Amino acid sequence: MSGSADSAEEALDALLATLQRRDLSPLDYRMLLWLADRVGTQSELADALDVSRGAIGRAATRLSTRGLIGRRFDRGRFVLSITSTGLLALAPLVEWITNAHPARRDDVWRRAERGSGLGTNR
Repeated sequence: MSGSADSAEEALDALLATLQRRDLSPLDYRMLLWLADRVGTQSELADALDVSRGAIGRAATRLSTRGLIGRRFDRGRFVLSITSTGLLALAPLVEWITNAHPARRDDVWRRAERGSGLGTNR
């Protein structure tokens, strides 16, 4: 194997180890990534991620309990937003992705700053 292939494999191993330590499911990461770009309802997340509303509700409860997302009740429905702690939990994954695709390096964070409700713990 070449040196760059070895370093890519080592980087992936390090990322996977970091993600495992966070004790988040793939759905949890998908929700956090979706919320890094926008605020949304549980129904919107279920539709966007093609997952049942029940699964989204259970994951939202887990993520909210850990302080990774904020949930507020508005007009009869929960509205979800990522918190600064949630963004920090995503950082290793986003860094790894953006290092693999340098042309899009700042895209995720720039979009998150524009409208995710950062820091709202409602």
